[in-house]
Amino acid sequence: MKLCWLLALVGCDHPSSHPIDAAPVVVDTDPNFCDVSADSGHAALSIGGTSHTFSRVYAGGVLLVGPADIAPSNGPPMTLKLLFTDGDHLSQETLSCCSASGSSCCTLDGAIGDVDTAEIGAHPVRLSSFQDSSFTAQGTITVTDYIGPYQTAPSRIAGSISTTSSGDGVNAMFDTTFCPLLLSATI
Repeated sequence: MKLCWLLALVGCDHPSSHPIDAAPVVVDTDPNFCDVSADSGHAALSIGGTSHTFSRVYAGGVLLVGPADIAPSNGPPMTLKLLFTDGDHLSQETLSCCSASGSSCCTLDGAIGDVDTAEIGAHPVRLSSFQDSSFTAQGTITVTDYIGPYQTAPSRIAGSISTTSSGDGVNAMFDTTFCPLLLSATI
């Protein structure tokens, strides 16, 4: 059975022709959970004719620093991981489980976007499903706003995702803060 995915992200209150507003700041009062704004994005996902919608985007990644590295003025380089889902107040265990495509411990529905950099500009993105490890798609992410984690509070990432693959299509907009539980660093 051919999987057909359509992931379209547009700001909940913002038509795609208008820029989305800065992500509302959500303060995590419990360090064992991540919360993001309910309007950090709005995703419509179609798999084999079945539609799903997701309203939240969790951002994380790996800071690429080392003992001898000197960070540029905009912060150290980092990879980027975006999790699109409806789940809120997610635990570290849930975030970890759902960060790998097809993980049997992930009970949520959603999609993963992996990028080799969080720098402003256009970059390749790999898309996969929380539940279906056989689905992957390639596209382009355009990062339009980036305030790195540990740089200035609150951190922030915003941009869009698109693909040109036949059969599969992605049109996305997101604007969210970074989730501390999805961040790590090389040493």
